Amino acid sequence: FSYDNTNLEIVKTFTYLGIKFSNSGLFLQASKMASNKCLAAIAAVRQILISTKCTTWDAKMLLYNNIVKNTLLYGSEIWSLRYFDHIEKTQVKFLKQLLGVPLTTPGYMVR
Repeated sequence: FSYDNTNLEIVKTFTYLGIKFSNSGLFLQASKMASNKCLAAIAAVRQILISTKCTTWDAKMLLYNNIVKNTLLYGSEIWSLRYFDHIEKTQVKFLKQLLGVPLTTPGYMVR
């Protein structure tokens, strides 16, 4: 395949602006990548909360909205409708940790 006398390589996945595009067009890889980045953001926020001994709910939610949620939702306009459950699972996991309830607590009790 060529464009303007330049051969273009055909690949299975391609990352553009941090979003992984695949040849299937389903964005499963992008949703998994966002979920993994969000888990790293959750760990960072937990460390901030522990080191600052933060106890106020407003401060915790401020960190959640500005770090965790933005990390998870970056580029989600493309893939979020199909993989909404990935967003939901990651958010519920963080909220369970924030509330101090066991991870086995049903998600509907946290929402």
